Amino acid sequence: MLFAIVVGVATGGPLLALMYFTFIATMTLFVVISPLLVIFIPLLLGLGSACLTLGWVSQAVKSGRLQQRLEFATGKLKDTGSLWAGGLKQDVQSSPEDNTATGA
Repeated sequence: MLFAIVVGVATGGPLLALMYFTFIATMTLFVVISPLLVIFIPLLLGLGSACLTLGWVSQAVKSGRLQQRLEFATGKLKDTGSLWAGGLKQDVQSSPEDNTATGA
């Protein structure tokens, strides 16, 4: 019985010591790395969102959807600009300052 206890301690002791060492090393690295993760996580998230955006843009360019959307947006912008310009021309032609300046 004494021999079994000695053999158990002789084999279990180093294994227990290695488990303890591994746990302490892991916790030490966790404590050291945690502030770095807090500092650099916005960069990682920013890089991830940039990659997602780049993937979306490349997919849109390959499928031709980006070209269609740009053509639609420029056409809409031209229509809106011409409406605004037409309104400005009407306002300038019928402004009261213009009538008083030419009439005086």
